[in-house]
Amino acid sequence: MAKNNNENTKVKEDKLRKIAEDEDASIFKRVAILVGVIAIAFVVVLVAIKIFFEVKYNFDKDDINVISNAKEYGLMLENIDLLDSYATIDSDTKNQLKKNAKKAVKNYDNTLMDSEKLAGLLLADKYLELGNSEKLIKEMKKYYDENTKLINNTKIREGESLDKDEMVVNTVSIAYMLRRYDDVFAEIDIYSGLADYFNEKIELSDNENYSEYLREIFFFMYEENKQSMIKTEKLKDILEKTMSDYKIKIDNENMLYTINDIMMAKRLSEYRQFFYNDLGYADSAQEIYEDINNDGAFMTDTYESSYMYALANALFSISDIEGSEYFTTHVGETFKEYYDKYLNF
Repeated sequence: MAKNNNENTKVKEDKLRKIAEDEDASIFKRVAILVGVIAIAFVVVLVAIKIFFEVKYNFDKDDINVISNAKEYGLMLENIDLLDSYATIDSDTKNQLKKNAKKAVKNYDNTLMDSEKLAGLLLADKYLELGNSEKLIKEMKKYYDENTKLINNTKIREGESLDKDEMVVNTVSIAYMLRRYDDVFAEIDIYSGLADYFNEKIELSDNENYSEYLREIFFFMYEENKQSMIKTEKLKDILEKTMSDYKIKIDNENMLYTINDIMMAKRLSEYRQFFYNDLGYADSAQEIYEDINNDGAFMTDTYESSYMYALANALFSISDIEGSEYFTTHVGETFKEYYDKYLNF
């Protein structure tokens, strides 16, 4: 009897041990499955994070590129607008330019933006008819200093020390870029700021130290018919040396002219007309334009990123774009060359 009890007890113990072993195995299996699931989930998360940051990096990189090139996009589209009826411009280049310009306009309030880039966006917005001009002009006001009435390169911050000389250069550059669009300067008064700066510096005993600033302001104000706002009595002597150098170059019949010389000729004409009542150089800009007959005249390598600015100034300095068959035949090629070299990323 005792033996049977012992056997029964042993059987029960074996069963309990088996149950315990099965439970341990089951727990181990569940833990293993759970660990596997967690590991897979971890890998999935890592892959997702990697993909996210790769996409975000590429997206951010594209944003940085289009914002960095905003000024050039605007100037290219401005020049295309001026030349479209006269020159053939590569359609792929034009389409890619429009695509990137639209993307740049959407990022108008990006921290990488500055006032010249914003001016480029205004040009792009006008050309592409995106309808954002009012919003962009409002954004431009954040760069405008009410005290100096000049446009800073970066947004105005309270208590910030501003360099008026740099602001003049920046303001004139933007003014030339947006010269066709009165709505901008109807809301942002730069004429008073430029006039105040000019009239202050022209009276200084060392006014020749400011000759470049005074020259740029004078020609811009003259072209805008605002010269009555500035004191020009002492300006003639300050500009005489530079204008004499211009005259020597333009009078040289053996000179190989460039697009930069077109604006130079226009300025000489304006200077001679204003201070000497001399109309002898009135047609010189157009004549130089019509004499262009070599690819070196476009100066794409020399000007690098400022080429489109120089080209725009040249086009605004002449009266008849059709006057140079060589120019209209070849200028379209420079757009593709310039875009591929500096703006294609």
